[in-house]
Amino acid sequence: MSGDEAGSGAALVRLADTDVGLDIGVPAGWDAVSTASFPLALVAPEEELFRANIGVLVGTLEPASVEGFESRIANLRASRTAELPAFAIRSERVGPQNGYPGWQMRATWDFEGRTVTQVTVVFVTENEALYELTGTTLLRLEEQYLPIFRQVFGSLKVLPAAG
Repeated sequence: MSGDEAGSGAALVRLADTDVGLDIGVPAGWDAVSTASFPLALVAPEEELFRANIGVLVGTLEPASVEGFESRIANLRASRTAELPAFAIRSERVGPQNGYPGWQMRATWDFEGRTVTQVTVVFVTENEALYELTGTTLLRLEEQYLPIFRQVFGSLKVLPAAG
């Protein structure tokens, strides 16, 4: 691993995770872990009894089509609305994510009596691998963390599939 400075943002340390198929920039001082929910999670130091984090999921786009991608996004919106207290979409956009067809949503919801901001990025690669990254921080700290989330999301490089 080597340090990598991206613009005026925080220093990122490169991490190649072959299990999820990504080379990703990890902010200095953050931990890269695996959890029951995410095969890769980047976790910030604790602040106000909360650790900002980015969770990474990888799967396959099924069916491998525009309709399949649109269905995945609709299902993601519906499940978040149903499962997360006070879930509210603040913005959405469809467009390339790291050069791949993608979608991005910023939302807020209540977590343990506090409001969090969550940025979700979904993209699909040419081999139908579907990536979902979710960055979450306290709403009152979003000015501090949203630029870090953008920097990490922009640092992604999909690793070649093992052959």
